[in-house]
Amino acid sequence: MTILSLLKIFLILLPGVYFGRKNIIDEKQCEGISSIVVNIAWPCLVITALQMDFSETLLINSGLLAGAFVAASVLAYAVGMVLCRFLKTDDQITYLIIYMFLFSNTGFMGIPVCETLYGEEGVFYAALMDSLSDVFVFTVGTFLVKKSMGVTIKNNPKELITPGLISIVIGVTLFLLDIKLPVVLGETMATVGGITTPLAMFIIGYKLGKMKIKDMLGDRTAYIVSGFRLLVLPAIVVLALWGFGVEMTILTKVIAMETAMPVATCTVIFVEQYKGNTAFASKCVLLSTLLSVLTIPIFAMLLEVL
Repeated sequence: MTILSLLKIFLILLPGVYFGRKNIIDEKQCEGISSIVVNIAWPCLVITALQMDFSETLLINSGLLAGAFVAASVLAYAVGMVLCRFLKTDDQITYLIIYMFLFSNTGFMGIPVCETLYGEEGVFYAALMDSLSDVFVFTVGTFLVKKSMGVTIKNNPKELITPGLISIVIGVTLFLLDIKLPVVLGETMATVGGITTPLAMFIIGYKLGKMKIKDMLGDRTAYIVSGFRLLVLPAIVVLALWGFGVEMTILTKVIAMETAMPVATCTVIFVEQYKGNTAFASKCVLLSTLLSVLTIPIFAMLLEVL
């Protein structure tokens, strides 16, 4: 399933690469596509993903997942800062690296991988983990991308009110009240949300199409980031679980596996939205996704041994 998921990703990339090579669309049009994803498609995806039947067990597991995500994020932040000081990166690259350490491809790759390894229960927890990741993407993630661009973060609550954050509030409220959207509205939002991944991959392909092969695969920092994202961070998480004597249930295995996924495709979308270093972000997404076909099976086998 890992190989099939990887193949799907690169097939979706190809039209974007072609459009970039042939200059069929320009940068302004690419920015427009990313704006559609961030402000319309992705919020719809978040709301529909949270349309789950309420239960106390689900609420408790949501809390456990959220706690695990925060703990893993703190570790990722610390590792990212140490690595960036060692590499002597500037502020723009530093905050992008931390963003990429915090957010992995929990949805498009994480969910099918967990389905293959752990069945329906694995899919359930993986989907929940992906929803929680979205909550942090639209808050902490936005903050990091803005910081990477040197944007002054003001204490203005209005700046926090974005379509993404609004969708999270709506989705969580509907979940807690166990309210389901009308069928027509729910199916419409699911359809709109379904374009999120294809358009995200199209934009990555477009950015890669603008690069030379040498520049794409010759970035030493991108390789280092990919190595840490795929090997070092998940290893730290597993060692932490093992050190605290946490039982390796399906829930904890899903948490560990999701940290072993490649850099989140949404990275390029957010960086594009704020006119950041999309070239570096695209290279990290591409390289980490390529290398993950080797690292994910190895990591999955390691979890079964523990």
